[in-house]
This record gives sequence, C-alpha cells and structure tokens, in this order.
Amino acid sequence: MLFLFLLGTYALAKWGGYLDDINIRRIQRAVEDAGAWGVLLFAGLFVLGVLLHLPGMLFVGTGIIVFGRLSGYFISLGSATLAVCISFLIARTIGGKALGEVKASFVRRLLKRIDDHPVRVMIVFRLIFFLSPPLNFAIALTRIRFRDYAIGSAVGLIIPMFVVTVLFDWLLATEWVRQWLFN
Repeated sequence: MLFLFLLGTYALAKWGGYLDDINIRRIQRAVEDAGAWGVLLFAGLFVLGVLLHLPGMLFVGTGIIVFGRLSGYFISLGSATLAVCISFLIARTIGGKALGEVKASFVRRLLKRIDDHPVRVMIVFRLIFFLSPPLNFAIALTRIRFRDYAIGSAVGLIIPMFVVTVLFDWLLATEWVRQWLFN
C-alpha cells in the first residue's frame, strides 16, 4: 500500500509536469514572490520534494540563496526535519509497524538496536543517509516511537546540513557555479 501511494504521488507529479523544470532558480522565484509566506512555502516545497525523492541539497542550496547563509541553514534544517517527520507519519499511517512484526531472527537482531537505542540509531542514520526517503519509510515501519524518530532525526541532521551549507556556500563563491545556477 505504501509503495502504491509513493508511486502514485510520483506519477501524478510527473504527469502534471511539476517535476519537469524543478531547479534552484524556479524555487527561489516562488519563495521570493510569496513575500512573508516565503518561509512556509519553502518548508512546504521541501516536504513535497522529500516525498517525491528530489535531492534535499536542491532545497538546502535554495535556502542559502534566498535566506542567506545563517538563516538559510536554520530554515533548511527546520524544513528538513519537518520533511522527514511528515514522510515518517505518512508511511506509519499507511504501513503501520509491519517490520516490528517480522519473525526472522536476523531481522529481529537488526531491529533490536533500533528498539534499544532509537535516538542514537536515528542520529547515526541521519549522519550517514541524510534525508533518504527510503530510510524514512523503512524506519516508520518499525516499532520506533515518533518522538524518538523526530529527536534523533533533528539532532542527526545538524552536521550534514552544516556540511552541505558550507559546501554550497563555497561553491557559490566560484564564478562558473554562479553562472551555471543563475543563467
């Protein structure tokens, strides 16, 4: 059921033409045109992008361009946390805790780590897998509590988001990248 939901969402977005011209400039214009509602629009687009498996770095980069280095980092961090939490809730609503019911012993051993140290495991997963939608959906199907997932994700995203912000800021300092993005 979860797979059909994700496939359907992607197909509708693709069929509707919403994925044809997604780029930093287009998102930047939409957010700037929204005025005071720009931050909420940005967060909503970030959530939708994660659900559609668009690269999270696209939105982090846009956040830096639109809101500046520091504000862009914090707005992107908050939006990314919201995005992974919403994808978790959608997956949990559709799929329940299906992996929590698995009987295979090797799977149970892997899931025991999540059960024993959920926040710590989520921090490590975010450090390694960043915003990975498949991770969001798979973890939602375990017995992890939403609170532990949200806390672990929020803390675990701090460093990867900082690295992406610094990298993107550094890339923006180069002339050819600015020309490629804005021309």
